Amino acid sequence: MKIEWYFSREDIQGIRLLREQGGEDPFVKERRDRNLAVDKPEVTKSRFWKAMSAMRLTSMQKSGPKSAVAKLIQTDPYPLEFEKIGASSDPWSAIETAIRSSGGIRFHGKIATDLAKNFSKLEESYWDETLDRCNRLIGRDTNQSSERAVAHFIANTFRGFGPKQSRNLLQALGLTRYEIPIDSRVTKWLRKSKFPVPVNAILLSDPEYYDFVLDGFQKLSADADIFPCELDAIIFAQADNGAWSSQDIAKF
Repeated sequence: MKIEWYFSREDIQGIRLLREQGGEDPFVKERRDRNLAVDKPEVTKSRFWKAMSAMRLTSMQKSGPKSAVAKLIQTDPYPLEFEKIGASSDPWSAIETAIRSSGGIRFHGKIATDLAKNFSKLEESYWDETLDRCNRLIGRDTNQSSERAVAHFIANTFRGFGPKQSRNLLQALGLTRYEIPIDSRVTKWLRKSKFPVPVNAILLSDPEYYDFVLDGFQKLSADADIFPCELDAIIFAQADNGAWSSQDIAKF
């Protein structure tokens, strides 16, 4: 059994109009410059850990440019930096204290538990495989399949990283062109755009359903000649009413 995605001329024209209207937003331009770059920087332990901890913070709470999460992520020096957590005799306490002290962030105990266990797992035996898999995506020959394989690895390996957060992590590192995090902004846009199938936010926690919906999003993007990561950025920026400036965008 096989499902064929079909999008009308009006669907495709709608995407192209959306790009004309929002393609020069600072958030969109930054996504384009980073994720569509020909040459991408190596993923190091420090970069991966910052992206991992930052993306775990964004789950189930506001993460817009003026949010408590954004404030913590953009703090310099970063309170959860790899070297600081590595030097601590108790990673959980170091992570939990940094999150709680920042203020305004929910679930700091749960987040600290997930991140502390992920940190220990990486340090014990998973750094080599994790960095190797991520760095396979910095080249020019990536595609949907190669990106999806790394997203699945992250979701299957680390706590707190399901289908959406695993793509969030890879996108934050600039590694993905095709695999995107389907968050509430995207699901609302899909419903408004009369996507061919109903999009259920709860079902998106299921990896197979998530991949199915993402296949459709990728096909729509391809028909409109736009990379999914750029279309995602346009949807994201418009949902936040253009609130992002270049200074608000975290660098990983």
